[in-house]
Amino acid sequence: MSITKTITESLEETKSILLQFDDTMYQKKLAIISNGTIGKHFRHIIEFYFCLFDENNLDYICYDERKRNLLWETSIEESISIIDFLINRINTIDLSKNILLKQSYYNETFNIPTIYQRELIYCFDHSVHHFALIRIAIENNFSHINFSKDFGVAPSTIVYQKLINESKN
Repeated sequence: MSITKTITESLEETKSILLQFDDTMYQKKLAIISNGTIGKHFRHIIEFYFCLFDENNLDYICYDERKRNLLWETSIEESISIIDFLINRINTIDLSKNILLKQSYYNETFNIPTIYQRELIYCFDHSVHHFALIRIAIENNFSHINFSKDFGVAPSTIVYQKLINESKN
């Protein structure tokens, strides 16, 4: 399976989960995630992808400088709309194109050559981490929300668990 297909399927699953929420549930502060909201975690995921595919800046990427769009943490409709945009961009952009990653640590800025495919994989890995937190929040507060058994589980963990299970048989 290609990385674009994997990530497209992940974003489609995100949409299917979002469609089970209403805006009030999406915005509800939850103690289990440090009084954050499920909307804030989905917004954060969306912003990293959007930062990568922002049509206004295709020469470099800086996740630290991403635009925070509060509509993506409060509105299911807006979140789904931007996810549709992202899916289109993922499936149309040249993933082998060079890009510069700008990253700052402790007042020092680094410019690192990279390509869209590598950054896309980074966004996906980053999203899995947040999916795990979202999963915990859903299981503890919205048990009627359905998602796949692998939602929020790293692909390497899924493969490892499969190997362990096969070796037991």
